[in-house]
Amino acid sequence: MGWIKRIVHGATKDWKNANAQWKDVVKIQKIQDGEKVLPPKHPSEAEAFKKAANDPKLKELIDKKDEKLIENVNKIKIESTDPPERWTATKMLPSRESEFEHRNDPVWQYGFFEPPLEKMEKNRIMFREALEVLRNRMEFDTPGPDGKERPLADEAVKKYNSHPAVQRIDPEKLELMWQYFRPFERNDTQRIVKNEDLQQLEDIVEGRGDIMQPEYAPVIEALSRKKDKSHRLAFAQKLLEMPSAERQEYIKFITEKQQAEKKRLDDRLEEMKLLDEEFKKQAEEASSEKAENDKKK
Repeated sequence: MGWIKRIVHGATKDWKNANAQWKDVVKIQKIQDGEKVLPPKHPSEAEAFKKAANDPKLKELIDKKDEKLIENVNKIKIESTDPPERWTATKMLPSRESEFEHRNDPVWQYGFFEPPLEKMEKNRIMFREALEVLRNRMEFDTPGPDGKERPLADEAVKKYNSHPAVQRIDPEKLELMWQYFRPFERNDTQRIVKNEDLQQLEDIVEGRGDIMQPEYAPVIEALSRKKDKSHRLAFAQKLLEMPSAERQEYIKFITEKQQAEKKRLDDRLEEMKLLDEEFKKQAEEASSEKAENDKKK
């Protein structure tokens, strides 16, 4: 029977689709001609709607002509006018064209016009002024890359003290600005420690290498030089910061501990070898005894 259903379904499938499409076309035509299509009511409202539709009193109130309402609606007067003119800014706002036009203008350097200095309020600063103050402060307050005073420090002090923003802002606020917004200097030359040196030093400290071997002397010498401390491991830096005598005592202690640990491991290894030989001997005896018993059987 299953194959009969498949044949019937295949034969009537196109006919059912064509019939459904024709019904859709007819319904759309009726809607275009003015037929009202109400949305389906929710089951909880359908019964109440049906009851209200069959209520004669409610129908009478709906059909009744309300003269008072009509009179009030007739009093309403509507006048249509053009919208009022929008407010337009008199100040030139930043835009792509204005930025390009004033790209070389100092008062337009950061995308907005700077007010005149005489109109600046107390404890107020412009972005350009903040950068100038911070740069001058960095020039004389921080040492150079070599740790010495910068060559333009004296000139920076004069510019800093005579700057209008410094005269206008309280010293406490300037100190806060320097504390939280101080600039950083880029240094392309870095002094680093090789990872191989650090790994060898770690092996020495952890007891994985012999500190007395002569090939480790260059490693210790290289790490003892003045290099960038941020590239050193914590335990390596702590070891290098020790006094020479204390560091030698510490290395001697590590060597003694390493030798004692090596002796303990060697002794334990000998014990394990003896146990292994004893176990093999017992296994051979058990195997030979089992073979003799099998022969007797």
